[in-house]
Amino acid sequence: VSPSPTPEPTATPIPPSPTPEPTVTSAPAATSTPEPATTVEPTTTPAPSLTPFPSATPVPVTATPFPTWTPLPTTPPPGTGDQGSLLILLATLQGLALILGVYLALRRGRSDATRIT
Repeated sequence: VSPSPTPEPTATPIPPSPTPEPTVTSAPAATSTPEPATTVEPTTTPAPSLTPFPSATPVPVTATPFPTWTPLPTTPPPGTGDQGSLLILLATLQGLALILGVYLALRRGRSDATRIT
């Protein structure tokens, strides 16, 4: 027994929604100047708001890489007026390291010389 094929669904076209017919107001016969015809324009519904409460002024939305990402506030760059004292401190520490290195090298050399003799 072969299974019976299932019938394919058929789509029925949906008729277009009726649009309001333009109404023309007729001018009275006594006037000699024709009045322009007025038409009724379809009303558009406002777009749904993203917030539950409508606001009087729209808030500008900036694009962010992620929906939960909040940009950090900008910080001012560090001051550049204090570099002279940093260079003096660096030179002083290098000088102390050099003096300590020379002292330890001389002390080691002297202790090695006393062992040989």
